Amino acid sequence: MQHPLPYRDPAATCLAHPAAPILVVDDDSNIRELLCDALGDEGYDVLPAGNGQEALDSLRRLLPHRPGLILLDMNMPVLDGWGFAGAYRRFPMPPAHAPIVVCTAGHAAARCAAEVGADGYLSKPFDLSTLFRTLDRFAHRHQAA
Repeated sequence: MQHPLPYRDPAATCLAHPAAPILVVDDDSNIRELLCDALGDEGYDVLPAGNGQEALDSLRRLLPHRPGLILLDMNMPVLDGWGFAGAYRRFPMPPAHAPIVVCTAGHAAARCAAEVGADGYLSKPFDLSTLFRTLDRFAHRHQAA
């Protein structure tokens, strides 16, 4: 899948890639692939998951480590974003849980993020430069944890 990557002047950004992978949880394989490709092209390690249950299974394999960030769709089969977020909050993650950024359609993103106690949200559709700005913001929080 081809996607336009925005030009990013390395001197103009303070992005520090987290050592921990980004967990991308989305049932839409096209969106998941786009995100994984774009993040991989920027040097991030990515763990893809097609639903909340796959994401929880990935987290179990990752223990005792945690992801650097979770990009979470809300409306998915098997285990949706609400179910995943609830289970994740009960997950034993040392030293703390990774930030969750809800990625869902339209104006519902802010409401959904508030419902699950997410750290941020991206309303679909979003452009890659918005995604990278969000990652820049949360990468620093992860490194400080």
